[in-house]
Amino acid sequence: MKQEITTNFEETLKYSFNDKELLLQSLTTKAFSIENGSVPYRDSLANLGDAIIDAIVVEWGIIKLGYEEKGVLDSLRQRLCNEESLYRKMLLIVAKHIISVDITFHDCFRVGRGERKERHYTGERYLAETLEAIVGAIHIDGGFESAKTVVINHIIQTSE
Repeated sequence: MKQEITTNFEETLKYSFNDKELLLQSLTTKAFSIENGSVPYRDSLANLGDAIIDAIVVEWGIIKLGYEEKGVLDSLRQRLCNEESLYRKMLLIVAKHIISVDITFHDCFRVGRGERKERHYTGERYLAETLEAIVGAIHIDGGFESAKTVVINHIIQTSE
């Protein structure tokens, strides 16, 4: 199942991980980690991904849109990088992933038993943080340019 999850997420993202464990880590919650012997989980990747997404969106605003004023760039970043926007982008990614492998929504993530029972993995905050973690994982795996390509294709261009 792990290989099916990673392979099809990679196809959906159009990015192939050198280290598949980074993708799995980005899909893993702390609760799952605790329940399964301290496997690496997504929190640090989400923190990194949040910063990377912000940087890419601001860079794109400057280079592609010619924005110069801080207030305009802040407004662009807030519009594209807020929790609701990232949630919607991740829903699109997950929907494509589910269709491609004929699995259920909860099979896309490694969550704890309580999170699964309460369906926390469908929430806005959870999905937004998962997208941030995936971007953080891509940055570590393939560098800034790889993360930039995914952010432009899945966050910026789908917002235009």
